[in-house]
Amino acid sequence: QSFRLAYKEIGIECGGELVIHSMTDSVVVSSPGYPASPEHGDLVCDYIIRGPITSGLLLSFSNEQYSPCDKNNTFLEVYSGGTELSSLIDRFCMPTYRQDSVVINSHITLLRYVLKSRDFRSKFNATVRPDNCNREFFVR
Repeated sequence: QSFRLAYKEIGIECGGELVIHSMTDSVVVSSPGYPASPEHGDLVCDYIIRGPITSGLLLSFSNEQYSPCDKNNTFLEVYSGGTELSSLIDRFCMPTYRQDSVVINSHITLLRYVLKSRDFRSKFNATVRPDNCNREFFVR
C-alpha cells in the first residue's frame, strides 16, 4: 500500500532587520497584511531593530483599541537587546489594550510577533524611533 501527500507551502513575508540611522529617523513594523488581519495562523515574525548606539528606542503602537484579547493566542514580545536571550521587557497582547508605548533601554531590540490561530483582531502597527530618555549606560 502507498499513499500520496499533497501540500502547499505558504510564504508570508514578515520580520527582518531594520536600521534607524539617525535620531530623526523611524521605522514602522506591523503584522503581515496590515491593516487587514493576517490570513493564516501559526505565525512567528522576528523584527530586529537597531538605532543609533547613543540612544534607547521608543515603540509606539497605533492600532485600534479593541476589548481585551487572548495573550495566549496573539502577542508581541519586546526584548531589550537583539536576541531572545536578551531581557524580555514584556509580552503584550495583540492588539494592544490600554498600552500606547514602550521604552526600550537599548539601541537594539527584538520584536517577536506570534499568532497561533487566526483572529480578526490579531494585528498590530507600531513605529520605532530613537529615544534619549531612560537610556542605561554600563561602565566597567
